[in-house]
Amino acid sequence: MIIYESFFVGYYVILVYVILWLLLFIHMDIHIIIQLFIIGFFKHFISYYIGIHNYYCNHNRKKRNITIFIESIIEGFLFIITGLLFIFVFKIKNFILCLFIIGFFLHLINEINTVHSYFCAHTFF
Repeated sequence: MIIYESFFVGYYVILVYVILWLLLFIHMDIHIIIQLFIIGFFKHFISYYIGIHNYYCNHNRKKRNITIFIESIIEGFLFIITGLLFIFVFKIKNFILCLFIIGFFLHLINEINTVHSYFCAHTFF
């Protein structure tokens, strides 16, 4: 089941990128690091508000907006670190493929090391 979720997240990251590309990136020359941050941030931020998180995270209470904002910032930085790893270390040239792998990999790793369970159980603010 975790593998299917990870594939979904990979495709979802591509969808977020396409939407952001059409709205933002096509009109501006934005550095790759900033693009990775923005994609990671909005991937997390939007998925909470449209209810994707509810699939694997039973929210008994609504998280406050500041919590979602901070978690989204963390996700943005994770996208930068992971993206640079895949682009420069593993030499993945296709940005769309790289985004899919980032989404797939981060979801899989966070499920295996129970980060998702921890964040579902704890609200910091």
